[in-house]
Amino acid sequence: MQVSPFSLVRAGIYIAALLAFWSIPCLMIVSQLLMDAKLMGKPFNAVSAFGGQLLRWWIWVPLTPTVVYLARRWPFEVGVLRRRLAQHGASALLAAVIAAGAWTVQAAWNYAGEERKYLNYFLFLPVSINWTFATYTAIVASTVALDSFRQRAVLRRQLSESRLLALSRQIQPHFLFNTLHTIAGLVRVERGADAVEMIAKLSDMLRDSLSDGQAQEVPLRKELISADLYLSVQQIRFSDRLEIRREVAPETLEAMVPNFLLQPLLENAISHGIGARSGAGVIEIRTLRAEEMLSIRVSNSGPPLAGGWRLKKESRVGLRNTCERLKQLYGGKASLMLENGPDDTVTASITLPWRDA
Repeated sequence: MQVSPFSLVRAGIYIAALLAFWSIPCLMIVSQLLMDAKLMGKPFNAVSAFGGQLLRWWIWVPLTPTVVYLARRWPFEVGVLRRRLAQHGASALLAAVIAAGAWTVQAAWNYAGEERKYLNYFLFLPVSINWTFATYTAIVASTVALDSFRQRAVLRRQLSESRLLALSRQIQPHFLFNTLHTIAGLVRVERGADAVEMIAKLSDMLRDSLSDGQAQEVPLRKELISADLYLSVQQIRFSDRLEIRREVAPETLEAMVPNFLLQPLLENAISHGIGARSGAGVIEIRTLRAEEMLSIRVSNSGPPLAGGWRLKKESRVGLRNTCERLKQLYGGKASLMLENGPDDTVTASITLPWRDA
């Protein structure tokens, strides 16, 4: 396997950064020892002391990547806290044994021929082991905090993209053209009340896209209200060609779901389902709770998916963004699937962990 020069440079920078980082406590300790020696009027070899401290702290240069890997391999999650504590406790103990072994070899080298000093070293070994546990804990905590910060940044970016996608789809030329054309048609046939209603709903939909945009999750009740605004405009547009059905379990209304979750699914149902049909069609929204999971299904009449269709390969930006947001928010516990159903229907199914509002 050929290793690229870029990978070697990155590895070199990473190792240099670790060496520099773990040299910091060496400098701090040696500086304190130097000050103490000067105050007491004792001679002090700073170079020798610094070299000895380097051997003690640089043991963490190879241990740090291992601890970071374990922190990500064994995340602290509800339901497995005891197991994770046991796993990390055993790993911290192993790190302490490795560090203590290295320090003992160093002490034997430094205190060769000085039996008393070598024996005194073992009196301070328990303190050093405690510091090992503290260092291990600090690395794990820092890794968890940094990963959490990165994940929140990614989620904020994806939420912003979802908001922009939702807004751009509502103001894109063909959507506005169709909506305004429908309004003009209503005016021509003297259905002024319907035209005013459609203008009001369009305004409400645009306003909703810009409100409450920072929340990653919202109650399903609010998400359904946003979906109804979108569907109400489409229902006026398609008139009797579009029928909306809802089977929403009451207990699911307060469950938390990702903000702007339903609109990409409904847009897909309109664009590739109802809009592609010459006759009437149905869009149905169903929600239910299955133990500790929430199930949301959006079904639509329309041409079925082509043979060999794959979500990852052929889905548009909205659905890809939804898949990525589900992955970031819930890991492997959430899923989005599109599949053909009976009577030429297509169903988008979302399953995600149940979270109360």
